[in-house]
Amino acid sequence: MDPKLLEHRLEKAHADLLRCRRRMEDAEIYEIMAENLQVGTLMHQDGKIIYVNELAATYSGYEKTELQGRNFLDLVYPDEREMVMKRALARLAGEDVESRYDSRILHRDGGIVWVRILAVMVIYKGRPAILVNFVDVTERREAQKQLEIHNIALSEKLGTKERELALKAGELAAVNEALRRIADQTRSDLAHFKKRVLENVEDLVMPSIHRLRETPLSEDQRAHVNVLEANLSEIMGSFVARLGRPERGLSGKEIEVANLVRQGHSSKEIAVILNTTRRAVEFHRDNIRKKLGIKKSRKNLRAFLTSA
Repeated sequence: MDPKLLEHRLEKAHADLLRCRRRMEDAEIYEIMAENLQVGTLMHQDGKIIYVNELAATYSGYEKTELQGRNFLDLVYPDEREMVMKRALARLAGEDVESRYDSRILHRDGGIVWVRILAVMVIYKGRPAILVNFVDVTERREAQKQLEIHNIALSEKLGTKERELALKAGELAAVNEALRRIADQTRSDLAHFKKRVLENVEDLVMPSIHRLRETPLSEDQRAHVNVLEANLSEIMGSFVARLGRPERGLSGKEIEVANLVRQGHSSKEIAVILNTTRRAVEFHRDNIRKKLGIKKSRKNLRAFLTSA
């Protein structure tokens, strides 16, 4: 054999050995990295697992040797297998597919492990394959679920409180409206009573005083009539005002009854004057005593009203 040709073959063999050695060293480095990174790593080709690191095997509950050659969908939660398969086929076809997403691994014991996946297409031995890296996010997902449950419970609790407050607000509004109507009615009754008293004085008493003025009167008598007229106006106005004070709380009808009692009328007479029943008059008298604070005392109502 030609020495030069032999030398050439030796040099080529040496170069091939060096390349093999470098490849072996690169593969060893990759193996070290894949096994020590805190990331599960899996590669599948034609639907079969051709590489899996220790952490990925741990997530599944299987040994690495048990996973070699197994269908990668066996590790996917049943409800998500169709979705994962569609994405894998689209990725192999070169389509733009979301590479990061959350999915569930079915553990050997039937449990579920939530993982965040990063999947890309690679070329292995001249043919397309899919390299999948993933990390366990089960605790984060569980915390998120608990937070959602807490938020729902809090929202329901707040909703209940809001409904209770709205109901209370509605009740308060109804009470306020009822009190307003009562107050309006009381003011109306009081105004009506005052008007009636003034009209009675004007129609019944004042004409008599005016007629008295037209009779022959001495200067002293005329002076007494003037004083009588002035005092009558002052007394009636003062009496009606005192009985109608807010702290008394008497209604218009009760003020009418109190005025007639003060004038010395009996319950029977008052019933005739007001065109009502004696029982109604007694009811008003009882309320008057209660509101004036003398219900439990033996004080005479007329005497109390006269001194009021």
